[in-house]
Amino acid sequence: MSVTQEEAIHALQEELAYLIGIAHRKNAKIICEIGFNAGISSYVFLKYNPEITIISFDLGDHGYSKVAKRSIDKKFPGRHTIIWGDSKTTVPEFKQKN
Repeated sequence: MSVTQEEAIHALQEELAYLIGIAHRKNAKIICEIGFNAGISSYVFLKYNPEITIISFDLGDHGYSKVAKRSIDKKFPGRHTIIWGDSKTTVPEFKQKN
């Protein structure tokens, strides 16, 4: 089963609307995400809510993740933290320290 270009665009629009909705939640100040990957979710959260900060947990297996992190830091300085490593250990460690 293949997806048409129209279906793919519609799916992306729905995902974008969903992410913007999360960013606009009342009193949203910090979002933690597991899986930064190319930083698309982080970018949307930061763009659509200037009060939000993001903490991401990611393996860092993909070179483009580090490029995306530099881009996020340039566009939204001081608003994004990434913790590299396996979230099975980094999330509990983060929770214990914070």
